[in-house]
Amino acid sequence: MEDIAQHNAVFNFNARYYTWGTLSAQTEKIWWVMHGYGQLAAYFVRKFAHLDSATNYIIAPQGLSKHYLKGFEGRVGAVWMTREDRLNDIANNMHYLQAVYALESAKPHFQHVPKVYMLGFSQGCATLCRWLAHSKVPYNRLIMWAGEMPADVLSNVHETPIPSRELFFVYGNRDELIPEGEAEKHFHALESIGLRPQVVNFEGGHEMPADIISFISE
Repeated sequence: MEDIAQHNAVFNFNARYYTWGTLSAQTEKIWWVMHGYGQLAAYFVRKFAHLDSATNYIIAPQGLSKHYLKGFEGRVGAVWMTREDRLNDIANNMHYLQAVYALESAKPHFQHVPKVYMLGFSQGCATLCRWLAHSKVPYNRLIMWAGEMPADVLSNVHETPIPSRELFFVYGNRDELIPEGEAEKHFHALESIGLRPQVVNFEGGHEMPADIISFISE
């Protein structure tokens, strides 16, 4: 087994993303929304379809790895990363998101939209926070929904733009994927380093109710 060695190959990769709404001179908010484990961006972006498409423009990147959710056929979901080859996955996500940003930011009207909201749901929170911590992407509001800021960002958060932005922490009080007390524990971790997120706790589980999305859009 001593002869086994790992190597990395760098190559061009074609990856899709989705948008909803019309980017125009009337656009008031751009949303970057990162889906959770096992979701697809094409369906995730529809969760925002109740917003006014004339004033809201939604950009939904998609995790670079896909798999069948059950067995070897049927529904397919995407993931941002697993514990296998984790650092390469993180690096690939960063390159991908920067490529999407380059495409979108070159569009007419993009640079003149007054508000940019960043939303990560569940597993998408970690990817989003890492991207914002290591890039110069401008934004006004960070929304962590049913997910956490990863430890590597949390430990160096004051070296990033995150503390100077509006911060929301959203979760359902019956979320089956968040162990009892875990949300409060993470909130206190944020508070202990001087971050003061606005907590939005709703009646529900691991989901994104339309009325809560509307509330945080204000």
